[in-house]
Amino acid sequence: MVDGQGKPNLNEAALAVKVRLPQTGMASAEVVLLNWGNTGGRDPGFLFQDLSLGSKLDITFGGSDAPPCFTGEITALEERFSEAAPQLTILAEDKLHRLARGRASQAFADMSLNDVVQQLASQAGLSADVSVSSATGTWLQLNESPLAFLLRELAPYDVSLRMVNGSLRVRDEEPDPEPFPLTPERARLIADLNHQPTALTVKGYNLKEDATADGTKSSLSFAPAGQTAYQELQRLSWASPSFPPHPFARSQSEAEALAEKQFRQKASRFVHGDLSCSGNGSLRSGREVDVTGLSSRFNGKYRVINCEHSFDSTQGFHSHLQVQRPDWAI
Repeated sequence: MVDGQGKPNLNEAALAVKVRLPQTGMASAEVVLLNWGNTGGRDPGFLFQDLSLGSKLDITFGGSDAPPCFTGEITALEERFSEAAPQLTILAEDKLHRLARGRASQAFADMSLNDVVQQLASQAGLSADVSVSSATGTWLQLNESPLAFLLRELAPYDVSLRMVNGSLRVRDEEPDPEPFPLTPERARLIADLNHQPTALTVKGYNLKEDATADGTKSSLSFAPAGQTAYQELQRLSWASPSFPPHPFARSQSEAEALAEKQFRQKASRFVHGDLSCSGNGSLRSGREVDVTGLSSRFNGKYRVINCEHSFDSTQGFHSHLQVQRPDWAI
């Protein structure tokens, strides 16, 4: 759909479609069209002269009654000419592209990260659902776009930043009430103890109280059903303390929160890899998939952290997922 209107001729002319849906950051789409045919006159001509930059683009896989897999704005139009018929490529990005335009250097003084996100989202004309941290401080945007600045500051808090149903969502991932059952066509998964900590400590200093800040975490706030990286390291007597140098905590509560978030960020990636399956437009980053058809220790629920849907006239419709989980069954 373009600007809310169905475009059957786009469906018929589509040679290839690729949709990228990351867990954090800007979603994008690329649609390659056959741009030559019957325009209603005596001679054939270019079919899509009415498409314009800035138009809203909705892409749906699975029928007109399915919800859009991608919603964004057309940011580029490319024409391709060769010995074959002319082609037109539509490039679109979701509304996060508005936060990626322009660079600035500025300070956000005595503000929480929640307030910083809300302010920048509002300036870009976006509504926001934010739950990161209410701790106040000074945040420095250093010759970077608002999007790059937010991604940098939010990275240690293990939250996703993406557009969901037209709103900017910045918060922890929640359990999926209906994990998608999946038997992949291809899979590559690894249980990796490298970079996995037995304990993670964040240090800092509270200038107002003239006191050190020290937060340590060695367990997840939820209890996975299987064996975690921490348990494997304990079994092997491989001590792996971690002391991330950034960010520098400015209070005890901030040190404890950062330790919990960063330990979870690492522990959640104990088992990770790639899955490919027949295309399904309901798959997207943030969802959970219940994987079967592998060995017993790798079967189970995984969080999708990157999703790519692709269609072309030779390979058909496929979905490619990057997934992770904090445990495995042994």
